[in-house]
Parts: sequence; C-alpha cells; structure tokens
Amino acid sequence: TGKPIMPPAAYDSSQVPTVLQALRVQGILQPSEARAGEDVVIAYDLDALHTGFDSLVQAFPPHFLHCYAIKAAPMGFILQAAIQAGLGLEAASILEVENALLHGCPPGKIVFDSPAKTYRELDFALSKGIHINANTLEELDRIASILSSSSSPSYFPPPSVALRIN
Repeated sequence: TGKPIMPPAAYDSSQVPTVLQALRVQGILQPSEARAGEDVVIAYDLDALHTGFDSLVQAFPPHFLHCYAIKAAPMGFILQAAIQAGLGLEAASILEVENALLHGCPPGKIVFDSPAKTYRELDFALSKGIHINANTLEELDRIASILSSSSSPSYFPPPSVALRIN
C-alpha cells in the first residue's frame, strides 16, 4: 500500500551539445584519435535516481529488502544513494562485497550472489553476517562445512543463506 511508482521526468537531450562543449572548454573531455570526434559521456540524473529508489522502497512493506546490483554502476556516490534510500546492495564478487562495506552498507543488507564463491570468500561473508545466495548444491555443502567446522567462530547474527534456482 505504498505510493504508485512514477517514472522519472523525461530526459532532455537538447542540453547534450551544451554540456559536451562545457566539458571540452574545461579540459575534462579531451580530443581522441581513437574516438574520431565521437564524444562519449556517461551522465547520471541524481534526482531521477533518488526518485526511483524512493518509489521502490515506498511501494513495498518495510520488511522487503530490495538490492541495487553493484555491477550496474559501482561508483561510490550511487552506492551511497542506494544505501541512504534504504536499499541493500547485491554483490556479484568479493570485491563488490568489500566495496559495499567500504561505502557503509550494513552487512545484513548485502546479498553475495557470485556464481563462483571460494571457501575463503564464503567464510568471510558468513562471519560478517552477509546474506548468501548459493548457486549450487555443492556450494551449500561448502557452507555447511564452514558452519560445522570446529575452527569457525560462532556466527552472529545467524547466517542467512538462500538457494538460487534457475
């Protein structure tokens, strides 16, 4: 029973030439022989990003965990916007897990969803309280082995593990 999700305001492409020229004048956009005059710039509408995140959070009850896929755009300012909006972060590698932690995402709001997690990566994630999506039954066996190992610390909070079925 949240507010309806509204699409962000339409993008105004008429401003692109002005922005590109300003970037050239400031020396940010340099001429390139490889691009042969084809300027490539990635720009983010932060208002639209915030609106989208807020609409998603408001559309569902508070107990839902929505995660932004770090691989979509791993820049810190985007990850922090997602975290501030109440979203979690979905990490497809241990480096993305570390990036999520570095930018202040609570471990309980990180979902580690790599298809090739090592024993050490699983142990690290479990010890931090990071949610794990297991991709194979063999991975579930590795997780069980880690959790039953006498050398493993007691995990708190208890591990959250799901099995991904494609």
